[in-house]
Amino acid sequence: MKKVLMVLLCLVLVAGMTFANGTTEKASAEYPSKNISLIVPFGAGGGTDALARKIAEIVEKQSGVSLIVENKTGGSGAVGMGEGAVAKNDGYTVTMTTVEVVLLPAAGLASFQPSDFRGIIRVNFDPAALIVKANNPANSLKEYVANARASAKPVNLNVSAFPTNYWLCGAMLKEQSGANFNLIEEPNGAAQEVANLLGGHVDGIICTMAEAAAYVANGDFKFLAVASDNRNPNYPSVPTFNEGGFDIEVGTWRGFMVPDDTDDAVVAKLDGLFTAAYNSTEFQEFLKTMGFGTGYLNSEDFAQLVADQSKQYGPVIAKYI
Repeated sequence: MKKVLMVLLCLVLVAGMTFANGTTEKASAEYPSKNISLIVPFGAGGGTDALARKIAEIVEKQSGVSLIVENKTGGSGAVGMGEGAVAKNDGYTVTMTTVEVVLLPAAGLASFQPSDFRGIIRVNFDPAALIVKANNPANSLKEYVANARASAKPVNLNVSAFPTNYWLCGAMLKEQSGANFNLIEEPNGAAQEVANLLGGHVDGIICTMAEAAAYVANGDFKFLAVASDNRNPNYPSVPTFNEGGFDIEVGTWRGFMVPDDTDDAVVAKLDGLFTAAYNSTEFQEFLKTMGFGTGYLNSEDFAQLVADQSKQYGPVIAKYI
């Protein structure tokens, strides 16, 4: 009798697994069959929001699939990304993440870890840049650092709030150079950093080139270095931090992620939808018009980037916690 019961139990378990697998395969095959929620962890009207809405618009034009943008703000992105990390893994909740998906957990300011997500594609990278007034005696990063080392008083460098990407760029420069930089955190964004530099309240600022471009064009500011592997084609005379002797590649990037245990077939379909939208002439023109940097990475390269940045940035952030 016990043997009979055991056989029946095994048959029930096998049937249940077969049914579950069949249901999963069917759901994946039919995906997407309804609207997809796209979490944007920053407010409406900002750069991340603009990119997300443009991608959503193009995906719907190309495929008929609707991506409904939901702005979930707070904690420098921690609230929205935290919600995305614990969403149901059925592909109907996608999160637009930024480099803060790495930085916030490293600082102990998030409920998630980068490993809680699985990347689909990265669509953008805007590197940080070091900007000073046009009349600053330094005309290169090396000269700027040398002057800071020789200065009897701290050199005030305006950065974003800890532990965001422009703060990180300043911290890495301070750590690697050994110069007497005083990192002045500005919680109100790049526009206020620009005002601070114009007013002579700080010696330099770190933000994107696009955010200071107008002031460089009119002769108020000058770029000393950009924190990317390659020079910006719009400013080919501006060297990288690497060329100046510092291993610094930092900036903001945006990409699409889902919970880490999302089905492969679902991820593949999302990859196809987002990649097609990214490659469209409309989206490429949008990036150029808006001044956004390109920066496509497929899912494998995106995952490697996140892993590499976690290892590189974590120790720097840990020194300031």
